[in-house]
Amino acid sequence: MQQLPSTFDFGSIQMSYSVKDLVEEYTSTVTSLVTSDEEITASIEGLECLALLGKIYLNAGKPRRAWLSFRRAMNMAEIIVLEF
Repeated sequence: MQQLPSTFDFGSIQMSYSVKDLVEEYTSTVTSLVTSDEEITASIEGLECLALLGKIYLNAGKPRRAWLSFRRAMNMAEIIVLEF
């Protein structure tokens, strides 16, 4: 949704919320359910989730949060590699 051009007609897809509100809702849900659980983030899927969350933060203009998400993904990747 963040990558759509500014000229895109969001009314054509009949959304009840704005794109910004949806992105905020999705990121807060992912943060509370996924990234707070160390067992999930210590997996390949968890790393992917952290990386995607970082990309969403970058697209939303939140570089500090993006950096923290990417940094956490790198730390978890290092831990995963050391376990093998």
